Amino acid sequence: MSNYFRKGADLCLALALTLAVLAGCQKTPDDPIVIGKDYDKMMELARSGRQTDASVKEQVGAAETYALESPLTNAVGNLKVFVDAAIVVPETSQMTTARVSRHSFTEEECERYVQVLFDGQKTYSGQLSVAKPKLLQKIERTKLELQEAIEQKDEKIQELLTATLQKYEKELASYGEGDGLTEAPVQFTVNKDNYNEEKMYLVSDGSDGLYRSIKITNHDAFRTYELLYNVSRDAYPEKYEIYSTEAESELHFGMEMIGDPHELPELVKSKAEAVSEAEQMLFDLGLPDFCAKNTEIVFGEINGRVQKAYRISFVRTVGGVSFNYNLTDLDSGVAFDDGKGGKAPVWGTEKLTFIVSEEGVVQFEMQNPLEVNEIVTQYTQMKDFESIMDIFKRMILIVHANVPEGQVRTIGIERIELGLMRILEPDSLDAGVIVPVWDFYGGSGETYLTINAIDGSIIDRRMGY
Repeated sequence: MSNYFRKGADLCLALALTLAVLAGCQKTPDDPIVIGKDYDKMMELARSGRQTDASVKEQVGAAETYALESPLTNAVGNLKVFVDAAIVVPETSQMTTARVSRHSFTEEECERYVQVLFDGQKTYSGQLSVAKPKLLQKIERTKLELQEAIEQKDEKIQELLTATLQKYEKELASYGEGDGLTEAPVQFTVNKDNYNEEKMYLVSDGSDGLYRSIKITNHDAFRTYELLYNVSRDAYPEKYEIYSTEAESELHFGMEMIGDPHELPELVKSKAEAVSEAEQMLFDLGLPDFCAKNTEIVFGEINGRVQKAYRISFVRTVGGVSFNYNLTDLDSGVAFDDGKGGKAPVWGTEKLTFIVSEEGVVQFEMQNPLEVNEIVTQYTQMKDFESIMDIFKRMILIVHANVPEGQVRTIGIERIELGLMRILEPDSLDAGVIVPVWDFYGGSGETYLTINAIDGSIIDRRMGY
């Protein structure tokens, strides 16, 4: 058995023993409370499904809603879990299990992306082309700061800013009329000093009134694969600083940085229109197997002014069924401490995110793309819904048992959703398997528990298995 799955099995055994202590003399259930993570057995179970005309909802015996009359409570009474949830099940008769791997961006793909996103405009080296415009921005900003220091009669700051301004103006004088715009092909450069990182950074010249930039990175050593496209009407933008109007922590931080979004004009464009624009771009890019899973209103400085926009998160679909969306999924590959002095493997989640303003798509980001290599089965065998709920009732109290002393924690489950997720294959940080999972969501979209729909094992979304 894989070390990763053995660790998962050991954890499950420890959790089961803990539960046994908590449960006292409860009747032993027919199925084990937790099933160890045995990859081969899981795949065998998945393949045992058979083609049927029955809907997935009928196959697993799920209703429209699920509620508990009283909360689940741990032995010491400091953890309560309330369940009054809608059950979301794909409207299909099949759930796919598939083998996948990491995908790095190819130059052929990048040619297509740049052709679409730049609308045929010439490409220039972003590293050089952006230098002069950014220097001009720095000079203007420094002049404003210097004027403020003069008004406040702060001589020390005046002296510092004057020296800074002189340095910037000297650097600007070194540029010729055409300097900074160096035409460059759609081609990766390799940085041998950074573990052979492949990177391209290209911009348009803004001659059509749009300043476009695209950064694409393949970093095998760090297992990060990222594409970031920005477009602005006033200058080359970095990644837009965007804040949610709906997530409390983001909202408060954004208000501290740029002000109250409630004072901004409301969007005229509808969510449906914004999603349609993003979908059209994905189609043009040759990326049709994705669907919009989460759309929220955000605010930030876009095209030279603070305004509202939409942030739309897309997830992959396989066999017509989408991945579940989770706020806690990883942005990129980062190793976590395994609690034993080592590092646990992590594979960043595939993510596609759009920022769509009244002017259209102003930012597109793609992280950690997948390669679907093999459909293992279109008719995955899954545990019935009641069995999943039995596992949930036992495991939710254990997974969230770490409540600080003297405090009481309350969890509310408002949505239970069946969808897809990628987990790691044994002994591999580069290959995985798409499996159906049940996610248990709270009201603000956080996932409190993820259960493998095939064998009922608990999946740690941070670790990816």
